[in-house]
Amino acid sequence: MVGKSLQQVEKALGARWALVISVVRDGQTLIPRGDTVIRTGDQVYVAGARGAVDRALAYVHTPSERFQNVMILGANTIGMELARDLSALGMNVKIIDADEEKCRIASERLHKVLILHGDGTDVDLLQSEGIDSMDGFVSVSKDEETNVLACLLAHHQASARPSASSTAPTTCPAASARRGRRGVSAPFHGRRHRPLVKRGGVVSTHSLGYSGSEILQFHLDAKCSCLGKPLAKLGFPRDAVIGAVLKKGHVVTPRGETVLHADDEVVVFALPEGVAAVEKFFS
Repeated sequence: MVGKSLQQVEKALGARWALVISVVRDGQTLIPRGDTVIRTGDQVYVAGARGAVDRALAYVHTPSERFQNVMILGANTIGMELARDLSALGMNVKIIDADEEKCRIASERLHKVLILHGDGTDVDLLQSEGIDSMDGFVSVSKDEETNVLACLLAHHQASARPSASSTAPTTCPAASARRGRRGVSAPFHGRRHRPLVKRGGVVSTHSLGYSGSEILQFHLDAKCSCLGKPLAKLGFPRDAVIGAVLKKGHVVTPRGETVLHADDEVVVFALPEGVAAVEKFFS
């Protein structure tokens, strides 16, 4: 990707490439356009259905290091099976869960795994249990917002590479060319999470401390003026980009020809100065 514009990348890969929704360069967040050229050291964020994100990551060839220490949030079936597999590979694994009964069951079944009863989104708990020494952090709880928040906190607190199990659109840092590290189906880095109900049909907002961006999710009703028109003709605010469209439960990676309809859910990534314009656009 380095040295190529996003237009060139998309032309070469087409539907195999997820949508780039922001680029962090020298500490500054950019909303990318087709002529944006990726440089060495850029942190590139992509969004889309899990399959599209995974395919996009396949084109980012960076060295990988063997994990030694992994923390898992969720003592459910998935969490326990993952812990068992990782432990069998010689990794040091910790599981955190707020349900005391699940912790008891996990401790009886997983003899080489440390089971912790507590809130996986508690910063103090993460720090006390050595999150700064973790190579990886995986969140597989049934609550998708908990998965997102836990991964945000884990990545902000340490060098752990996070992964979230979720049916929602996936957002991840595709690569940092400077560090030579690969993203692992992970959400945005961030410092805080705040679900909101606001004017303009906003379902929720996530503030992303690391990237200086915000995610807003809108539910479109039949009165919205943006319905029935291709995205390329909508004149969308320049300080924001539509990262994903949810149509009847299916995630659609938006393109210029994508048309919005009533009851669609639209996920928008915006710089702070563009939030008001986006809310007005969908109001």
